[in-house]
Order: sequence, then C-alpha cells, then structure tokens
Amino acid sequence: MKVKEIMSFPAITEEEEASVTVILKHMANSRIGCVVITKEGKPAGITVDRDIAAKVMMKDRDPDEVKVKEIMSSPLITVEADATVEDACGLRQGRV
Repeated sequence: MKVKEIMSFPAITEEEEASVTVILKHMANSRIGCVVITKEGKPAGITVDRDIAAKVMMKDRDPDEVKVKEIMSSPLITVEADATVEDACGLRQGRV
C-alpha cells in the first residue's frame, strides 16, 4: 500500500506563533489529529493531539497562552506520497 492511499490531503498548516487553542480548532473542524507547523511559510514541525494532551492539558497549562512552537515535534520526518507505508514506518524507526 502507498502512503498516498491513506494520507490526508491537503495538510492543515498553521504558523508556529499560533496558540494551541487555534490548533485545537483546526483539529476539531477538520476532524484530524495533527497539524503541520510552519515558520515563515515553510514546514518546521508537527503537532499531534497527543502533544497537546501531554504537554498542555496534563500540565494544566492554558492553551490560549501556549504557542504551538513550544510543543511541536521537530524536525519533520517526511516521505514521498508514492513511498510504501512499510517504508514510511521504517523511517520513524531508523530502518530506511
């Protein structure tokens, strides 16, 4: 199976200075679990719902006050849409 068969397109993006509340609204409105974070219009990181839960909610931080750049994962690990899902999984685990 190819990555393009299971990926969401287009990716939802937001600038790194956005609050976590803005990211949560994107996630809720688009029914997604991650948002690509940009810096000056270029991909810089990614935030997933687990990041928000662990780094904001479980630490009793105010999502209006936390900038997404404080909790995003970076650098991005990317793969071409034509790559196999197996190859994409191997990237994360350092096998490819």
